[in-house]
Amino acid sequence: MNVFTGMTMLIFAAVMYLKYRPRSENGLILCAMSGMMGFMALLAGAGSWKFQLIQSVLQLTVAFCCFVQLRREKILRRRRAAVRNLRVHRSGEQPQNKVKTCA
Repeated sequence: MNVFTGMTMLIFAAVMYLKYRPRSENGLILCAMSGMMGFMALLAGAGSWKFQLIQSVLQLTVAFCCFVQLRREKILRRRRAAVRNLRVHRSGEQPQNKVKTCA
């Protein structure tokens, strides 16, 4: 059980890191925490079913938090890029209401 959950967490952390490319400190920390939890699950010996259940629930919680944080970062990056592009395009346009006059 620990080997399965450990490998799953390591794969999850790697996929989330490669897919979302975290740039904030919180995102990097959550990715690292997910990876370390997976690594520690591989090192942990087989314990009682209660220990493994608690460990699995905690790993799922961290994985969910990691996913939500990284997804939020990516959405905010897209929104900022869209606003930045909109501002650049608007600044290049000439205002509609101005009348051109020659001096």
